[in-house]
Amino acid sequence: TTMMLTIMRHGEALMSAPSETDRVLTARGRETVERMSGLLERAAFGKPDLVLVSPLTRARETARIVAERLAPNAPQEVTELLLPEGDLVAAMTLIAQSHTRAEHLMVVGHDPLLSLLASALLTGREEVVIEPPSKTCPCCGGDLHVIGEDSSKRLDKVPAKVRVIVTRRPKYAC
Repeated sequence: TTMMLTIMRHGEALMSAPSETDRVLTARGRETVERMSGLLERAAFGKPDLVLVSPLTRARETARIVAERLAPNAPQEVTELLLPEGDLVAAMTLIAQSHTRAEHLMVVGHDPLLSLLASALLTGREEVVIEPPSKTCPCCGGDLHVIGEDSSKRLDKVPAKVRVIVTRRPKYAC
């Protein structure tokens, strides 16, 4: 069986909060999520019957706004597997295992995980960039600039088979 998957990053959130966990959506973030919900509704992709969401406040707010419009009866399951620095393989496994419970799954979370997830699903490839802890030279205090890079590749076996199915809907006119 196939499953429709909608991946949504949370709306714009306030930068200041008591903790990273408590960051809430800005007014602009809420408005953007409302508009995106309307676009998804008009695109007629169908209504999600299950929503998986990160436990962080901004993601839960986003999921609530979208669900109110698109899928008010869909259960929302909070999972730490969708935290910003979550494990890609664990997130893909969670999605693959959800196919028995949902024909249309919506995932609401954060970057960088969602970008890695989308990249892996669309290209079958994941790219990880490891930045130094600081971009300031420890000797002179000046800015460090990229002068090259080391790159390596590895093949990971993912326990679940995930594939992308492109659905095209041609439009005709006379």
